[in-house]
Amino acid sequence: MKGKIALITGSAKGLGKMTALSLADQGCHIALNYVHSQLEAEALKTQIIAKGVRCIAVQADISKAEEIHALVAAVEAQLGHIDILVNNAGPFVRERRVFADYSEAEVQMLVQGNLLGPMILDQLVLPEMRRKQWGRIIHFGFSHAGEARSWPHRAVYAAAKVGLVSFTKTLAVEEARLTGLR
Repeated sequence: MKGKIALITGSAKGLGKMTALSLADQGCHIALNYVHSQLEAEALKTQIIAKGVRCIAVQADISKAEEIHALVAAVEAQLGHIDILVNNAGPFVRERRVFADYSEAEVQMLVQGNLLGPMILDQLVLPEMRRKQWGRIIHFGFSHAGEARSWPHRAVYAAAKVGLVSFTKTLAVEEARLTGLR
């Protein structure tokens, strides 16, 4: 893993932060991504650089396609092509509401950020991974996403993450056959 370039979305805190630190410990150069947590991202960047690897922190909202494109462009310009993509970011509405109480804008934001955003990111990094014949794409969901259970008060989030599980399985089969990517 030493010298590989890893982009971890939503990496200023929580699981994304732990993933970034773990990959840095393995010698990966790290691209952090955040939407609102700039102070946390900058502190983590300092911590990662102290491990002897390169690190950048890039603000981008994964629910917005133009920001996804800008994120990948910034990583490639500053660190190089992405070898490892960890799709961790995903908007979540904390308030418990039934589906009918979500606005159209909230539905679009949740689907864009939890399903379409990761798909766009994957499309942007796959060509170079294919060219190198090496790459890793990891998608984080939620604990029961693979079972497609109901999740009252989280219908849109759950639907997007279950869709991401299906997409991930399909992508894994397609790319393993074509390129051996995992």
